[in-house]
Amino acid sequence: GAEFNAIVVYKLVVSESTTDFVVGDITTTGCTSPSFAGSGTDYTLTCAALTASDAPKDFAVSLAADVLTDTAGNGNAAVALYTVTMDAQLPVVTITASDSEGVAKTTASTSKAALLTFTFTLSEPAHTAFELADVTTKTGCNNAAFSGADLVYTLRCDALTTPGDITIGMDADGFTDAAANGNAAVADFVVTSDPIEGRPVVTVTAHQATDSGTAITNGAEFNAIVVYKLVVSEST
Repeated sequence: GAEFNAIVVYKLVVSESTTDFVVGDITTTGCTSPSFAGSGTDYTLTCAALTASDAPKDFAVSLAADVLTDTAGNGNAAVALYTVTMDAQLPVVTITASDSEGVAKTTASTSKAALLTFTFTLSEPAHTAFELADVTTKTGCNNAAFSGADLVYTLRCDALTTPGDITIGMDADGFTDAAANGNAAVADFVVTSDPIEGRPVVTVTAHQATDSGTAITNGAEFNAIVVYKLVVSEST
């Protein structure tokens, strides 16, 4: 019932010597290109490994009764099904993001919210722990808070105090599945954090006649040409 990700070799040990045990005596399921060898009491059946592009599948071996005999002509007892699952596929992690304003974010997008949440969806459960350290790229993620279980994990990052990128990504082999396959690498997911504090500020003043004329205070009365001066805190 175990899972694995390599060539499987079944070892078949007969309680007494036999000379008529052949590969055709073995009932197999899923065993590709079987290779059979041995003599006397010790035999092996080797099944080819899957590739990473193959779907997981079960390999099963059993023996019916009386398919081989000992020197006295006694037939063997039946052998129950022995099943293992071969899984050569790498766990895949998909990253998505949303902000505290409830807006879904794509990579290379911008958020003005106070918090960003990155969600990691796994294609299969992690057998070894999936931890914050496995998120190898987390540039700009302030006050990182990581949690989750089974197939879904989240990483919460506070917004930056000045405009900049929050970059999240993963190297390969941070965690493994039940068959010891390490996860595939995940490309960087980048969201530009441009919080309210970092938005351009426009300052408005009023002057008589020209923008350098006598200042007019907000709410004041006057009887000449008024010029409003608008100053942006950063270039636009």
